[in-house]
Amino acid sequence: MNCLATLKIALLMSFFTALASAQLNVELYRQSVARGGNAEQVAKAYLGGAGLALGAANAVLTANHQRLLYCAPEKLPLNVGNMESIIYDWIREMSKATPVEVIEKLPVATVLLNAMIDAFPCPVKP
Repeated sequence: MNCLATLKIALLMSFFTALASAQLNVELYRQSVARGGNAEQVAKAYLGGAGLALGAANAVLTANHQRLLYCAPEKLPLNVGNMESIIYDWIREMSKATPVEVIEKLPVATVLLNAMIDAFPCPVKP
């Protein structure tokens, strides 16, 4: 392996380690997506992983006959592109009452959870 390839792998691993050791916030997510390349791929993989974790949590809640976190339409594919749209819509709505600086510091996973709850509320059972 040449030095450039080794350096790229080391940088990617250090970036991924930083993401894994600290929650990815909205500001860093946006910066990573804007930067493109590996940074964007890692950030989107993080968002996808958060989405999978929320889906898994909903599956466990379903199996235990408990109230779901959110109730997305069955035919809606919850891919990274859709999740990005959902969180950006939520951020836009929240920024009407909350300073953007505060929102930018929120963990992406927390934003995704709240955005999914708001976008896909579950029906209240009597």
